[in-house]
Amino acid sequence: MRIITLAPAVVLLAGCVEDLKVIRLKPDGSGTILYTRRMKDWVVETLRENKLGNEFTEEKARERLAKLGEVEFVSVEKANVPGWEGMTAIYSFKDVTKLKLDESDTVFALEKLPNGNRQLTVTSRFKASKPDNTTAKLPEDVAKALMSGLKFRLAVEVDGTVVQCSSPHVEGPVLTVMEIDFDQLFAVEAELKKKAAREPATLEEAKEIIETLRLLEALRGGGGTLEDAGKALQKIKGFKHALSPTVTLEFAPR
Repeated sequence: MRIITLAPAVVLLAGCVEDLKVIRLKPDGSGTILYTRRMKDWVVETLRENKLGNEFTEEKARERLAKLGEVEFVSVEKANVPGWEGMTAIYSFKDVTKLKLDESDTVFALEKLPNGNRQLTVTSRFKASKPDNTTAKLPEDVAKALMSGLKFRLAVEVDGTVVQCSSPHVEGPVLTVMEIDFDQLFAVEAELKKKAAREPATLEEAKEIIETLRLLEALRGGGGTLEDAGKALQKIKGFKHALSPTVTLEFAPR
């Protein structure tokens, strides 16, 4: 068990979380949301020892109803993996256009096309982020600890065959709307710093390393723009997004 004071324990929760949402969509616009949240084992233990509550209960799952739009609670089940404790909550909805995911400010539209296919439109309303001055002032190792293990994912799985999509992040029937894995971002950053410590082969390589490190720093500090994210995505792993406010996906129902 790690010996940490209560205040840092609460702060570190920000990074020791996986937040994964998969929307399973039927051609008639109904479907389910599989919402999985996990925390590292030591974090869950710390919360319980300090009587800060239990994140993985049906009561907590029901509290999230208001942040998802017009959905109904269905069930919960454990979603533990080695080193992590978690829970998957399942919600049902009758109309995907009535969903509103507050945390990512994402809305959906569904249209029946003349050829019988369906067109899903996913809109993420990007807002300019203000730099996180608190994190920026922290020592680098502490800032990394804050975000270690932090992962977000939002995906849509359609009940049919994908015909075309404006986003490159499609695999089978699944569209990854957004995915951020900070551990992968840190791994890329560490490798770039190793390269920077060695003498770059060319001036262009040196400029490339410096620019990518700058973009990573901007994204981590919350000061990145959509343009910065686009440049970074061409160079690094751990970050998936179509980099457009609107993504369209056409699929043929089963």
